[in-house]
Amino acid sequence: MKEYVLVVELTTRAVHSHLVPQSGEVAYTTNYPLETRVPLQDRQYITELDAKRLWLSICSSVADCVKRAKEDKIAAITTTSQRLTTAVIDRKGETSAICPNTDARGAEMDDVVTEALGDAAYETTGLQPSFLFSVDRIRWFKANEPDVVNNMRYVTTIDGWICFKITGEPAEEPSQAAGTMLFDIRKREWWEEMAKLAGIDSSKLPKIVNFGGLVGYPTEEFANLTGISSHTPVVMGAGDTQCSGVGSSAVSPGQAFVSLGSTAPLQMVMPEPRVDRQKRMWTGCYPIENQWVLESNSGMCGAIFDWLAASVLQVSGASGIDYSRFDNLAKAAPCGSLDVDAFLGPSIMDARAFTQVSPAAIVMPSLLIGKRPGASEIARACYEDIAYACRGNFDQMKEVWSAAEPSFRAGGGLSRSSLLIQILADVLAAPVITPADSRATAVGASIAAWSHLRSKRPKDVISEVLDTNTTAPTEHSEPYQSNYKRWRLIYDKVRELM
Repeated sequence: MKEYVLVVELTTRAVHSHLVPQSGEVAYTTNYPLETRVPLQDRQYITELDAKRLWLSICSSVADCVKRAKEDKIAAITTTSQRLTTAVIDRKGETSAICPNTDARGAEMDDVVTEALGDAAYETTGLQPSFLFSVDRIRWFKANEPDVVNNMRYVTTIDGWICFKITGEPAEEPSQAAGTMLFDIRKREWWEEMAKLAGIDSSKLPKIVNFGGLVGYPTEEFANLTGISSHTPVVMGAGDTQCSGVGSSAVSPGQAFVSLGSTAPLQMVMPEPRVDRQKRMWTGCYPIENQWVLESNSGMCGAIFDWLAASVLQVSGASGIDYSRFDNLAKAAPCGSLDVDAFLGPSIMDARAFTQVSPAAIVMPSLLIGKRPGASEIARACYEDIAYACRGNFDQMKEVWSAAEPSFRAGGGLSRSSLLIQILADVLAAPVITPADSRATAVGASIAAWSHLRSKRPKDVISEVLDTNTTAPTEHSEPYQSNYKRWRLIYDKVRELM
C-alpha cells in the first residue's frame, strides 16, 4: 500500500489538490479554475470570491484525489494558499466575505495606520501600505457593509478559512498571519494595538499553529462530501510563497528564492526580522525554524507571460499555452534579443508607489537599419524581462541583508523552462537551483505533513526527500551584465511616464 499526503492549494487562478508521496514528487494533481468576481464594474480594484463555489471546488478536488488513491492511504491533509487575503466568518459559521490578494478596497480608506502608529506599524508588521491588507479591508467593511463586521465571529486569511471549513475551527500559521498587517512578526503573535485600530476584538483572531503542527481532524460534513476519513490529521501548512521556498530547499539564512507563478515574489531567509529602512520591501515570517524572510516582489509574471503567448505571439492551442513552442521560439533568438527590451509587468518592488501603475512597453532598435527583430526576439525578451526584474529585486534585498548565498533558487510553473532558468543564471551571474518537481509550493506544503507524521524537523525531511538540479552561468553571463544595465536604465525612464 502506498502512502500519500493530500495538499489543498489555492493559487491566484485555480484550486488544486495534490497527492504527494514522501519521495517529494507530486503523484497526482487536480485543477479547478478559480473565478475572481468584480462586484462593482466602476471599481475594478474591489475583488471577491464566491464562498460556496470555492468550497465546492475544494471538496471536488479533494474527492478526486480520494478516488485516485483508491486503496492507498492518505495519511494527512495540509493546506497552502495565496497570501495577503481576508475572510470573514459570521456567528452562524457562514462566510460573510472572502477577499483574494488582488482586492484593494482598502484604498478607499484614510491612512489611519500611519497617522496613529507611525513607523511602529512597519517595524512591527513588516508591511505597508495598509490598504492592501486585512487591517484596511475590515475598516472598509465597517464603513460600507457594517453587518459583515457586526456579525463577525472570526476574521482569517483564506488559508485560515479553509482550516475552518475542513475542521470546524480556524487556525493560522505565522507566514500567513503576517500577511494581514494584524500580526507582530517579531513576537509571532497577533498585535492587539493594530487589531484595535481596525475595530477587531482579539478574540475574533484565530489560534496560531506552527508549520507541521496539528490543526484538527475533518468534520463529518467534509468527510461525507469528499470520502476522506474523519480520522485523517489536518496539519498546518504555510503561505504559498514560503511553501515554494521550502519546496525549493531554502532552509538557511541568506538563501534566496523566487516563485515563478502568476506573480514572481522573491524572498530571502533571515535569522532576524530586519526591515528595509527605505520601506520598499516587506518582511515576514518563514516556517522553517522560526526564521524570517525579506520580500521583494516582482509582481505580475506568469499571467503576463500567458497573455503575450496567447494574444500576441499566438502560441496556444485547444489545451492552452504551448509552452514548448514558446521556448523553441525564444531559443531561436540570440542573447540580448537583438536589443529588444520588454517591460510588460515584472518590476522592481517599491511598496511606497503601489498606487502608481507603469505603462507596459517593448522597446526596439530602429527598424530602418540592421536586422529587424521578430517573434523570437520578443519571446526571448519576455524571459529576459523576468530575469532582469529578479536581478533588480535580488540586488535591493542584498542592500538590507548582505549575507546572501551566491546561489539562487527558483520554483513554480515557469521554472520548468530550462531556457528561462539559464537566462536567470546568466543575468544573476550565479548558479540557480531548481527542485526536481517544479510544483514547489505543493511539495513544500507536503513537508509540513510528513514532518508531523514522522515526528521529524521539517529541515530534516527536506534533506531526505528533495532532489534538485543546478544550472550554472554560461559565457553569455558577461554580455548579460551590460544588457541588464541598459534594461534598468530604460526601466527607470518608463516608470517616469506614470
